[in-house]
Formats: sequence, structure tokens, C-alpha cells
Amino acid sequence: MHFINLFLFYSIFGNIFERVLMYFVDRTYVSGIMGTIFTPVYGFAIIIILFIDERLKIKNKFIKVPIQFILYGLVLTVLEFLGGFLIEQIFNKVYWNYNFFKFNIGKYISLESSLLWATLSIVVLYLIHPLYKKLEKYIPKFITIGLSIFFIINFIYVLIVK
Repeated sequence: MHFINLFLFYSIFGNIFERVLMYFVDRTYVSGIMGTIFTPVYGFAIIIILFIDERLKIKNKFIKVPIQFILYGLVLTVLEFLGGFLIEQIFNKVYWNYNFFKFNIGKYISLESSLLWATLSIVVLYLIHPLYKKLEKYIPKFITIGLSIFFIINFIYVLIVK
């Protein structure tokens, strides 16, 4: 249940964060291909980051945090590129386009967004995830099962309709 809760929580948390952020930038913005409370890339992102972070054996925070910033910025940029590329290939849709950013590398990634991902990875690791770990034990199993079923139905709907 741990990884399912992680995935679901951060898919929902990331979706909410993205919607709030984009409310101030572009009020016509629609979050992700799922179209509901889930943006799965955030769930995958946290699982990948935590997997890598468990293997980083650096004790000194003055060295570890800059390495995390660079490493996770790169990892999340690759994930964002793959997500955008696969969505366009599979669904023939483009959900984000960074061509208007000064330092874009094609439509899916830019230096500006990479710096945002790097910063957010540090914020999540050191501020949000410790809170999540304290709350996770209070998530009832029926909530996890219900959200999982909703996610699966939503995902199947996206595959069939979109």
C-alpha cells in the first residue's frame, strides 16, 4: 500500500499545485491528460526521486542538497520530456509547450521549467514529504482502494475516449 499511497497522494497533490499555480498564469489551462484530480507524472516523479534519494549516501547536507538539486532537476526534466513525447505520440495531443520560454529545448522542456522542477524537488523532499510520512499511517485502506479504483477507471476512460 505504501507505493500506491505515495503515487496517489503526489498525483493529487501535484495536480492541485499545478492548478493553483496556473490559475495565476493562465486561467484557461487544463491540467494533464487525465482531466480529473490526478496528474500521474507527479506520482511517478516522487517515486523515482525517493528511489534515487535512498541510494545517495552523502551525509554532508552542504554537498548533498546541491547534488540533489542538479540530479533531480535533470531526472524530472527527462521525465517531463518523455511524458510530453509519449502523450503526443499516443494521443496526438500536446498538453504543454515551452516554445515561448527563452531557454526552451523543443516544446517539452526548458531551462526555466527544469530549474522549477529542481527547486520543487528540494521543497518536496525536505518540507512536504516529511509531513506526508507522518500522515500516511492515518490513510484508511478503503480510501486507498477507492482512489485506486477511481484512478484505474479514469485511466481506462482516457485510453478509450481521448
